[in-house]
Amino acid sequence: MACDDLPINIPVTSLSEYFNCPVCMCQMRNTLSTTCGHRYCAKCIEECVNRLHKCPCCNQALTVKELHKDPLFDEMIVTFNSQKLKAEKEYFDNLIEKANPGPFKDNAVPSTSQGAITQNAPNIFSPVELVLKEHLKKSLANHERCCQSLKQDCDRRQHQIDIEMRKLKEDLYSEGLTDRELEQQLSDLQQSCERQKSEVQLEMTKCVQLIAEAYDKYLSEHIPDLAVLPVKVSLSLLSKGITLPDVQLQPFHSVEDIIKMFKSKMVDRGDRIVHIPEDARLISFGPFMKKGIFEMEQASREVVNHGAHNPDILILPPGSRPLLQFALKPSSVIALYGKIQCESDLPKQCFATTFQKDAGQKVDYFSCKDCKINWVCRPCMEVCHKEHSATPHIMGHQPTWACCYCPKKKKCRMLPGATG
Repeated sequence: MACDDLPINIPVTSLSEYFNCPVCMCQMRNTLSTTCGHRYCAKCIEECVNRLHKCPCCNQALTVKELHKDPLFDEMIVTFNSQKLKAEKEYFDNLIEKANPGPFKDNAVPSTSQGAITQNAPNIFSPVELVLKEHLKKSLANHERCCQSLKQDCDRRQHQIDIEMRKLKEDLYSEGLTDRELEQQLSDLQQSCERQKSEVQLEMTKCVQLIAEAYDKYLSEHIPDLAVLPVKVSLSLLSKGITLPDVQLQPFHSVEDIIKMFKSKMVDRGDRIVHIPEDARLISFGPFMKKGIFEMEQASREVVNHGAHNPDILILPPGSRPLLQFALKPSSVIALYGKIQCESDLPKQCFATTFQKDAGQKVDYFSCKDCKINWVCRPCMEVCHKEHSATPHIMGHQPTWACCYCPKKKKCRMLPGATG
């Protein structure tokens, strides 16, 4: 039995069909065998026997009592599935290793072909390679199904040619030809048969080649270069000590688009940017240069004012597209450096005076127990009712009119001419 130790590969298709239930055509589960030697899923055969009282394959009379469990066959299916998954993994791992030969990564371990491996060893592939590996696996499986279908059509046509040739040969024998004529006719038929089968095989090869060309064209047009994929970055408003994480940056986004993102994010935070000075700068910090707000502000000052050079800290010029022009990396930070002014920096104003129709403004409203009024905007709560007992009424409300009951009840101290 020395040959059992040889690394022999057996085609999966030659075995997998034997593990399929003849009734449901799926892999058998809880296998039951019949006295006539057939195997089925327990659920399938019990239902068939209860209805028809015979074996679905050979029609032999059968009762439920004549069905027997087959645990060894179930174990064989489990072993087959586990070995199939293991072989699939090795196949795709080897395929990717051949496509991308090179030094192992820091957290990598050698594959079986390069010597010792340990169980539960770290994966030798990067996250990107794992994504590509998974899609490659699906693509190759689809390709194999397509090729198998073509091969079946090809084999069926070649078999049909053989049948037609045999019939023609039989007809020749009945035509009363001389031995020489018969030999010549049979030779011609054989050549014709071989030629037709060869043409069918060539057509099969052509079909596979056309599929490969179409697939290559599709992949060339649809698989993007990593350099032009969108990346996630963080935005940092240095003067406010605010970091806005997980912002997706597209290759076509310009510096002006990023400024708009800052403004939009600050509106969402309820503190709209009202002024960005002309000398403000967008500065990118690479993923390995990320620091605290204070350190980034200090580094920005050195770069802007003193021209300090650091390849991981870049001033993004107006009109530029950072992702395309500077290959901005994922997890970078884009900082807005300068004396940025937000609404929170302005003197407090009642919402009744700052309301803008259709601007989508959101307001926090409070109730003042001392004055016994509701719908008091946040600025009024912080100024006019500062010493009062105030509780939240409705947070993040989006009013359609200049709603604040503080001036309506003549309690507002912020309106022009108000006496409170």
